[in-house]
This record gives sequence, C-alpha cells and structure tokens, in this order.
Amino acid sequence: MAQAGKDGIIVGIRDMVGATSSVSVQQLAIYIPDTDRDGNEITDHEAWVSQALELLSMIGGGASAFEDVLGAWLNPETKVLIREYTTIVYSYVKPQSFIDKLPELRAFLHEFGRQTNQGEVLFHWDGAAYSIVTFDG
Repeated sequence: MAQAGKDGIIVGIRDMVGATSSVSVQQLAIYIPDTDRDGNEITDHEAWVSQALELLSMIGGGASAFEDVLGAWLNPETKVLIREYTTIVYSYVKPQSFIDKLPELRAFLHEFGRQTNQGEVLFHWDGAAYSIVTFDG
C-alpha cells in the first residue's frame, strides 16, 4: 500500500506485488576469476564456480552467478595489468545457515586462493568488500 510520508510517497512494495516477505537484506558474493595472480588460466574454473554455487545455496537456500564479468587488476609485484573474466556468485543469506556454514565458507575462500595461486580473494558481505591475501594451510 502506498502512503504519504514526510519526504513523499512511501511504497509498501511487498503488499503491492503480492510477495509474502523479504528473503534477506544481507548479501554474500564471492568473486571467482578465471586466471591466477600471473594471468595464467585456471583450468578448473567451472568446478570452483560449482562449489561456490553449492556452498552459497546452503547458506541462502539458493544462489546465482554472473558469468564472464570482465575485470582487470594491477599485479603489485610485477606491475602487469591482468585482465580476466570473473564469475560472481551471490546469495541473500539466511542468518542461522550463514553462521552454521562459516567454517566451510572460510575453508572454501582460503582453499581457492591457495590452490589457484591468487594474489587475493575478494568477497562482498553486507555492502562491504573484503579481501584475503594470506591463506590458511
């Protein structure tokens, strides 16, 4: 239902479109590039994307992926610009599932960074970007 408010009209979108509730307000997104820190192709890129989709589906009940997002970053050691295609896997989290799966999320992020020779692993949580540059194990 639309209501007049101090700054204009306030729209109750849930009721207007017939939705039952919001799923979540907190989004988790993981960036899975197709190259390593030196610009070499990650041959098992699709397997990593599949693992991320599965993990984020356990955290949020489902997950989506944007494939082939072109990006670039400057390697701080070599000063070489690395162009890569990244898949962004994201989900809106269910709080208890998120808490329960935090150890698996950490293990996945660190394993991906270590096994694919990443300079950093980037993820977004709740509107902020975080990077991991030192990997467990």
